[in-house]
Amino acid sequence: MGIGMELFGQRKNAEIFPIEISLSPLKTKDGMVCVAAIRDITDRKKIDRMKNEFISIVSHELRTPLTSIQGSLDLLAIVQDDYNKDAQDLLTIAQRNCARLKQLINDILDLQKIEYGGVGLKLEPTDMNQLAREVVALNQVYAQSLEVKIELLASMLELKVSIDPDKIMQVLTNLISNAIKFTTESWTVIISISKKNNVVRTEIIDKGPGIPDEFKTHVFQKFSQLDSSSRRVHGGTGLGLSICKAIVEKHGGIIDYYNNSDKGTTFYFDLPLLTIEPIG
Repeated sequence: MGIGMELFGQRKNAEIFPIEISLSPLKTKDGMVCVAAIRDITDRKKIDRMKNEFISIVSHELRTPLTSIQGSLDLLAIVQDDYNKDAQDLLTIAQRNCARLKQLINDILDLQKIEYGGVGLKLEPTDMNQLAREVVALNQVYAQSLEVKIELLASMLELKVSIDPDKIMQVLTNLISNAIKFTTESWTVIISISKKNNVVRTEIIDKGPGIPDEFKTHVFQKFSQLDSSSRRVHGGTGLGLSICKAIVEKHGGIIDYYNNSDKGTTFYFDLPLLTIEPIG
């Protein structure tokens, strides 16, 4: 309640336009009623499109010089033994920042493609248990480097979904790597796969500091991070969760999170369970 939902309305002239609907409960002397507020967001959508087009163009234009810079740094790295320690440290910093900028550009372009339908999904029946096993295996080395353990609680059932495995693997990888980053060392990140009614739920449970209530509405927004110190310590572009949300919703699923009662946060996403209709 109170959180806006974006839909489409129709004017008297049959023109379709974007609207935002907010529902709020209101207590009256006759009981509880629901108040609906409908807002025309045509101008906001137009501004968003212009902003996204600008970001996309700038990102594309940055790729060419960035590739040249990265190539030059790689050449310098070949003979870095000839440099003193200060020069080697500067080269390492330059390479790291170049890689981070490249990741940012790739994330921006990925999100643009997903949001505007530029990415087609290659759907195939996939067992979420097996997919989770593969992603956990890929993240073990990273977890060990931060002295964090990963535990997979797979379902005893074969839980198949119709997905693009590469895209959902991207979602899982992002959520698991985030959980590892924010989990205190020696603790365990838990990945759980289960059936909830007609959906398959994947949960990633960390033992981090949790997310403040006032930040709840910003978690999945672009370039959204708790604070600048978090970005410096943990890295990241602030686009990972936005990309996860776009991918999951493109699969007809939902993604959300909640703070655990003891410590940490649980991120989860639900995907429609693939059911095979009996023949005849």
